[in-house]
Amino acid sequence: MNKLINLLALLCIASAQYPHGWNYGPFFYLPYSASQPTEKEKSEFVYRMGPKATAIALGSHISCLKELKATSQRFADATKKFETVQMELAEDISNIKSEIKKLMETVTGVEDLKNKFDVNTNDLAQMQNTIADLATELKASSGASSIGRMPKTCKDLHEIGHKKSGFYSVMGNKQVESVYCDFTKQTNDPAFQNFIGYIDVKSSPVYFHAQLKKTFTSANSGVPFDTLKLNVGNAMSPSTGIFTAPKTGTYFFAFSGIPEPWPNRVALQMKTAGADWITIAEGYGAAIHGTFSVQSTTQLRQGDQIRVLLLSGGIVDWGRSQNNFVGWLLEEDIFEIL
Repeated sequence: MNKLINLLALLCIASAQYPHGWNYGPFFYLPYSASQPTEKEKSEFVYRMGPKATAIALGSHISCLKELKATSQRFADATKKFETVQMELAEDISNIKSEIKKLMETVTGVEDLKNKFDVNTNDLAQMQNTIADLATELKASSGASSIGRMPKTCKDLHEIGHKKSGFYSVMGNKQVESVYCDFTKQTNDPAFQNFIGYIDVKSSPVYFHAQLKKTFTSANSGVPFDTLKLNVGNAMSPSTGIFTAPKTGTYFFAFSGIPEPWPNRVALQMKTAGADWITIAEGYGAAIHGTFSVQSTTQLRQGDQIRVLLLSGGIVDWGRSQNNFVGWLLEEDIFEIL
């Protein structure tokens, strides 16, 4: 730009040499290499031209200076605009650099997210495999299982698959037992299993009530009965007076009646597979028309038999249901049939 101003100044200086008419000095335009006029020649020319020539020359210089000043102002304005544009451009460049930096950070963040996503994908795949394995184990553990026999302890229940603590029924020696199993304990911990009691379980009930409503005086004979009030299990034969145990277990029997003639004696007898009729209990009536009785609680095996035997005297009844024979199964050896 400075070179441009210098060029304009030179042009102005050169243009100031052109006169505004035809009355000019011919030596004004002599090249610098030509012979210059003498002082006398210059004086004669100045005298001849006068102030008019001087005014013409000064006017040219003033006009040139004005144009130079306007050009300088335009140059200043252009320089100012250029500086403003340069500042805006610098600001734009700074903003672009900032945006590029943010973009690079975003790219880095995206790459980090991609890496994390890849890691999470791998973790998810491993988790899915783990869940599948657990599902397989759960299915295996929740499926039907057995130890090959009835459970006798909490440990057996645990091996079968029970996990929740609570009350359970297990097989005892002869009966069903109730136990509390605390599966939060170790199996060798005394508190792992607590005995609660026995459970009265029967495969089916057995009980009877027989009556004799007439006089019986046949000594050393089994007492028959003519009336059955109850005979659940069909184990009592009234015509023979014999009860045949349908199940192995503990039974209770009782006989009561009126003796006549007196004194009289009766016996409860049992017959087993290995022994004929043996007396297990005996009753005696000494007073006329006084009640006598005999009772027994005994263990019977399936097929064993019970009867009332009149040993001496007699049994009398006047239709008042005074001679009664009852019996029932107290506890069944439930596991003998399993």
